[in-house]
Amino acid sequence: MSEYLSFVFAYFFSVLFLVVGVSILRNKKEYILLLLDVSKSSTLRYFSGFLAFTTGFFIILLNNTSINVSSIVVEIFGWLSLLKGVIRILFPSVTRKVLRWFSPKFVTPAGWILIILGLTMLFLTFFVG
Repeated sequence: MSEYLSFVFAYFFSVLFLVVGVSILRNKKEYILLLLDVSKSSTLRYFSGFLAFTTGFFIILLNNTSINVSSIVVEIFGWLSLLKGVIRILFPSVTRKVLRWFSPKFVTPAGWILIILGLTMLFLTFFVG
């Protein structure tokens, strides 16, 4: 069961990263506006922190095996998501400053990074194990 969940998580993240990465590259202006909106809204920042915390927590809880490379990468994503949620909940002003600084400068590179991560995860999931 745990091996199957690792595969599902890895496959989910790889497809999600690909879709979001391509979407960012196609809709750069929309993502800049989205990030600026989140930086202005304390409700959205808190909710995104809660969502990141919850997602990371359940990934860590359910993906408790380190039997292959993709499950280790999924575990790392779980811990990063949990940490992101903690930071957004405990330090909302830091999150606001980071989002305002990040928004216009790194949207295109973030799209490419997500595409590369998605392709790497697909490769790791299906060919490496």
